[in-house]
Amino acid sequence: MIKRSASLARRIRGLEVAHSPFNDVKFELGVILVVGVLLLLVQRPIDLPGWLSWLLLLGYGLVGMLWLLIRTHRVLRRQEQEHHRGP
Repeated sequence: MIKRSASLARRIRGLEVAHSPFNDVKFELGVILVVGVLLLLVQRPIDLPGWLSWLLLLGYGLVGMLWLLIRTHRVLRRQEQEHHRGP
């Protein structure tokens, strides 16, 4: 029997994600994409006017893009500061 404490990724070789300072940003990108698709699917049956649907999706996309730009900038700045400090 396999120990339950070990994660599936650790038991199956090759499925682990290499450590990267951008892993959190990648996860947030995935969440933003999933929520965006859900928003697209939900707004259709609500029967909003066409311009309002486009405005809603465009606004969500812009906010998501700005969030990812800010998060990426923070990660890069933190990496640069650690690089200048040295080992």
